[in-house]
Parts: sequence; C-alpha cells; structure tokens
Amino acid sequence: MLRIDDVLCSTNYEIDLYAEPPPRSPSGPPGDPTLARELLRVALSGAVGITGRLFWRQAEDNHPAQLHLANVGDCGAVLLRLANAESEYCEEPILEAVACTRPHQGSCNSDEIARVIKEHPDNRPSDLFREGGRLLGELAPSRAFGNVRYKWPAKRILELSKVLDRIYSSIPDDGTGIRHGSSALYAGSSTLLTDEAFSASNMFPLPSPYTSPPYLTAKPDITHFEVSYFLLNPSLSEI
Repeated sequence: MLRIDDVLCSTNYEIDLYAEPPPRSPSGPPGDPTLARELLRVALSGAVGITGRLFWRQAEDNHPAQLHLANVGDCGAVLLRLANAESEYCEEPILEAVACTRPHQGSCNSDEIARVIKEHPDNRPSDLFREGGRLLGELAPSRAFGNVRYKWPAKRILELSKVLDRIYSSIPDDGTGIRHGSSALYAGSSTLLTDEAFSASNMFPLPSPYTSPPYLTAKPDITHFEVSYFLLNPSLSEI
C-alpha cells in the first residue's frame, strides 16, 4: 500500500521562470522572449484535483476490489452503493452516497488547520486561517496545484513581480495611459490596464503573514478502501 501511495505522490515538476518558451501564439501578448509564458500562466493560476485507481484483479479472485484516491484541494469523490442487499434485485435499486474524501479547507477540516499550524509555529493560528477559514485570509483550499504566490520564497515572488512589470511595459500604450493586454498573464482575456492600476505591488502583493513559505502544498491525501460486491455488481454498471 505504501509503495502505491508513494507513486501517486511522486510527480513533482519545477517551473523555470526563464526557461525556453514554447512557440508563441500569433494572438498572444508581447513580452520577454526568454520567458516561459505558458508555464508562468499555469503557475500563477490554481487548481484542485482528484484522481483514483480501482484494482479489479483482486475482485476476480473473489477478493474485494481496492480503490485508491489521491486528493488535492476541495474537490471530492463520491461512491454509490446499495442501501441494502434486497435492493440488488429491485427494478429501481435504492442507492446511498458515500463520501470518499474530505475537502482541504480551513472552514471545515480541523486536520488541515492542525497541519498548517504545525508547519508554521512562528505564525499565529488566527493569522494563518481567517476570513471564514481562508488560508492567510485569501485562499479557500489549503492545498492546490499552482498558486505559487503562496509557495515560492518571498525573494522569488518579488523577482516575478519585476518580470510582470517588464511584460506590462512592453505592451503598447494607446496614447491615453491605457494599455491593452493580458493582466498579469493569468487573466486569460484581454484587459484594459492603467499604469496606476498595474504595478508589482498592486497586482502581485505578498500574502500576510509570509515568513515561512510554502504555506500551500500540492501533496495529495491518499485514501484507500475496499469496494464491496454490491458496488461491483454488473446490474449497476450503467449507473
């Protein structure tokens, strides 16, 4: 079991801010030619996810199948099972939902609160989770992919701010102090920007507190359990 858990957790990628960029789309915004623009957009945005694997071979040997789930963030997985054995032979069997995971949120998961507090002993718990249980008062999930603003060292985030400023300065001014471009690369759509509105401090401020990053992790919770015969019954295969 532990070996499988390690495999599910072993996919780690580092994003090189100045790596060779992929071919630029003709419609893409102008910018630093040495910037890995697409990777940077992914790093600035955030996502949660869940994946799983059902091991059927054990079921073929009259053993319960094993379901392994890897969860990051506040998404989840739900299984349907028969409410009772008699329902198996009903034309419309009675099913019940079984939650397989717990969301990684400070608003509803005390284990996540305890984990973050333990990892950041120099910060007050009331500073780590506030505004209704949000991480650093901002982020709803306490685990997520991307969202490097909560992961990278402060020095690197400040360097990133300079890169964003440089990209913005390369966007042509229409003569009225307004630039037409992609806001901080992660907006995903054309945006009207003013010099006053766009700056490293306004668009990409450090969270507070930010003394011991990373505050956000993409390490998944791994859960595994046996799937009963009733769930695997062929009569339920289309549900």
